[in-house]
Amino acid sequence: EDQFEPLGSCSLHVDQMWGLVCRLLFLAGLLVDCGVFGQDNGMLWSVQPTSNARLLGSVKGWVDVADTSLTFELDRNYIVRVSYTATVLAEKLYLPGGDFAGQSAESDFLGMRLLVDGTPYRQSGSHTNPFSSLEQNRGSLVGHLVLDLSAGSHTVVLQWHRWGTQVRSWNIFPRLDNTYGGSRS
Repeated sequence: EDQFEPLGSCSLHVDQMWGLVCRLLFLAGLLVDCGVFGQDNGMLWSVQPTSNARLLGSVKGWVDVADTSLTFELDRNYIVRVSYTATVLAEKLYLPGGDFAGQSAESDFLGMRLLVDGTPYRQSGSHTNPFSSLEQNRGSLVGHLVLDLSAGSHTVVLQWHRWGTQVRSWNIFPRLDNTYGGSRS
């Protein structure tokens, strides 16, 4: 009457089942202590600068976003997720008479991507466009990257690139007192 019958013809007494459960819990505890189950090692890094960042129209190619890089150490191989967010402000050229259809900057874009240990990753890219009739337009960029990184030192850099000629500058202003507050992290 004190028998438990799992799958098949195997039968265990309750005290045998309890002993098996205790051994399995002990083994699971050992595996967690050894880091087999992705134990939380408190490894979370971030950067959220309060400085302004500006990409002027004269700058060509991919350049680092000011104050938005991070160097960290790993004690062994890890699968790492890197994410970024940025709220940017496009300052378009003033057009006498207005730009009511918003077409003056239809070929202007801002792109962002992550550079890890000197290697750019396209899959982390995002872009925005100031498709509006206003001289100032805000956009948000978000990107993610998952990598298998080895033990050692690693550096992550956020980069941006502009295309087009109608936007004088792309800006990130983290202060709220300019009515166009934005941020990057």
